[in-house]
Amino acid sequence: MTEIPPTPRRSAQGPHSRTSATPRRAKDPSDATPILEGYSYGGIRDVSQQLAPDSASTQPLVTDTANTEAIAHYQPKTQITIMIALVLLAVFTIVAGIMLNNLPGPAITETPTPSRLTPTMAPTDQRTGGTGFKDNDVSGYWKIIDTKWSDNTVKITIDIQVDEGILYYNFYAYASESFTQHYPMDGIETDLEPGFAGPGDTVRGEITFELPRQPMTLVLEGQGLRQLSALTVEI
Repeated sequence: MTEIPPTPRRSAQGPHSRTSATPRRAKDPSDATPILEGYSYGGIRDVSQQLAPDSASTQPLVTDTANTEAIAHYQPKTQITIMIALVLLAVFTIVAGIMLNNLPGPAITETPTPSRLTPTMAPTDQRTGGTGFKDNDVSGYWKIIDTKWSDNTVKITIDIQVDEGILYYNFYAYASESFTQHYPMDGIETDLEPGFAGPGDTVRGEITFELPRQPMTLVLEGQGLRQLSALTVEI
C-alpha cells in the first residue's frame, strides 16, 4: 500500500505576502524593553514620549535685562528735551524783542504852520539875501529888497526870479507876537497884485500890511494857496 505523504501546512500569509522588514525578536524574560520599541516604518511605535509635554517649552520666558537697558540708553530723554526746547524758546524771544526795540520807528512828517516857518537858503544857489522855492515843476528864487515901518503899517519891497515853470504868486504875513495872519491891504495902486510869472521872468514890487511893528514872517504862496517859502521881515 502506497504511503501518502503528509500535506504541508499552509502559511497564513498568501503567496504574495512579504515579511516585515524588521525581524521579530525572541522574547527574553529578562529583557524589559517594550516589544513595541525599535520598530521602523510598517510597525507600531510607542508615541507616549512624543505626546508628553516638553519641559523645555514650558519654561517661562526670561527677559534679557542687559539688552533692555541698552535699548533704553538710546531712547530720547523726554524731560531733558523739553527743558532744552523751553530754554531755546526763551532765548529766541529775548533776542527777537531786543531786535524789534532797535528797529527805527516810522518817520513823522509835520506840516509846518505859519508860526514855524523860517527862512531857508538854497544850498546850491549862488544868489544871496533870499531863498529858493520849488513846487512840482516850478522853481525859482526870491528875496526882500527893503522894509519900511510906519505907525500901524509896513511896506515891503520884494524881488522874484522864476527859473522853471509857471509861478502863481501871492503873499501873506504872520505876526509872531499876536499869532495872527494878515493879507496885503487893498486899494494901494503901487502894491504888487497876485499874478503869474514864467521861466526867466523877474517880478519886483511893493506890498503893504496893516499891523503894528513886531517880529513877522512873509510867506510866498503858490497855486492852490500852497506855502512855497518864507522870509523873516526885519523890524
